[in-house]
Amino acid sequence: MTRDDLAATYRDCIACLDRQDWPSLGDFVRDDVGHNGERGIWTAIDGCWRRMSGRSRT
Repeated sequence: MTRDDLAATYRDCIACLDRQDWPSLGDFVRDDVGHNGERGIWTAIDGCWRRMSGRSRT
């Protein structure tokens, strides 16, 4: 991955977070990312969702 590719991916990830497009966050977060000692992409995304929105993802 070139420096420009990395910068574009970073911008896309930030845009995804800004849109609160939680289902697409999986495009930027690895499957083995954990949250509070639990492993798995949806655990990590749910943790992000709760922190960002203060509520559970439906």
